[in-house]
Amino acid sequence: MNRITILLSDGQALTTAGLKYILSGNEDVEIVAQVSNRKHLIEAIQQYNPALLIIDYKQTTHFQVNDFFLIKEKHPHTRVLVISSDDH
Repeated sequence: MNRITILLSDGQALTTAGLKYILSGNEDVEIVAQVSNRKHLIEAIQQYNPALLIIDYKQTTHFQVNDFFLIKEKHPHTRVLVISSDDH
């Protein structure tokens, strides 16, 4: 069975560590990279071509909406899950 490759993109180390802890308990999941800024995110997507990108919406200040279209164009199989820990 193929593992689901996941790229985590969040500026909060605690959130990323928690997601990594939860997801690593599943043998069908592989965290291929963790990044905290746009430059590293674009590089990691190109390098790992993940099945799933999990990104914090707060990071969108460093990540433009048009970047989502670019990801879908160049990596059409990559799914994007936008998360938030904001209480507003």
